[in-house]
Amino acid sequence: MPFDMPENTVLAITYAVFLGQIYLISHYFPARFIARVRYVIDNFPVADYPKLFPNAGPNFKENMTGKLKLFRVVNNVIAVIGLVILFSMLARGYRPDPKGGDEIFVMFYFFLQVIPFIVASITEHAQYKAMRGAFTEARRTADLRPRHLFDFVSPAAVFAALACYGAWLIYYLSVKGWDQPWGEEVYISVGMTTAMNLAYAFVIARFIYGKKLDPYQASKDHLKTVEAVTKVLVYSSIGISLFHIISVAADEHALEAFDPVFSSLYMQYCTLIGFGVMLSIARVEDFDFSVYRNKDQTGKPA
Repeated sequence: MPFDMPENTVLAITYAVFLGQIYLISHYFPARFIARVRYVIDNFPVADYPKLFPNAGPNFKENMTGKLKLFRVVNNVIAVIGLVILFSMLARGYRPDPKGGDEIFVMFYFFLQVIPFIVASITEHAQYKAMRGAFTEARRTADLRPRHLFDFVSPAAVFAALACYGAWLIYYLSVKGWDQPWGEEVYISVGMTTAMNLAYAFVIARFIYGKKLDPYQASKDHLKTVEAVTKVLVYSSIGISLFHIISVAADEHALEAFDPVFSSLYMQYCTLIGFGVMLSIARVEDFDFSVYRNKDQTGKPA
């Protein structure tokens, strides 16, 4: 065991961290998501805010309530599956493989956990598409003030992301050997991590300089959304690099028994950053929903 640590201690840490993953991703954040959607549908009815729900059909609120209940049930089922896995490990006397590899099960369970959120995200983007299709304003308004990256995230955070990526790259390639021929694994790892960071940079630029996903959204709310997305992706870049450094160090220093723990903590970090930052900065309670009302001929809300 790592550091001559008792096996039961390693198991206790593994179980505690996995239990945290079940609670955070399949209970806590689904509840936050449901509360966010309920706030909108309860306080901004279709009849008064038609631009917010361009593809709303009959009994929209009832249908949405049913979908939220289904969302909760699916997440509860996934949480139960996680608890069953946990108790099965206890019952069967699971022992962490000192050579690693068990983290694959943590990752597969995480992918199962995020499926409901992926479906919700697809639905959200379909709504944005419908809103853009219904956008018929004769005069479009835009915030013409120049925007820059550091308007939305601190230079220190950006520098940290670049420094962490550089530190991982140097450490990883030094472990693989500067004077040794690099195998396919090295090129894939470096290529995928670099491509992911470039994709993050592209998305950030798209949000800062591109058109709004929601054409009606008030400028101040749009800026909050841009800030949230920018910070999420910059912090995620930092997390990816640190996770890769820890993974390489675990392989180098015979800490592979902790691979499931490291992987689970990383997944939880991604969730905390992705949802936590978004929910704290782009608070739906602070948004200006008057932009989704119909307007009369004078241009005032009807």
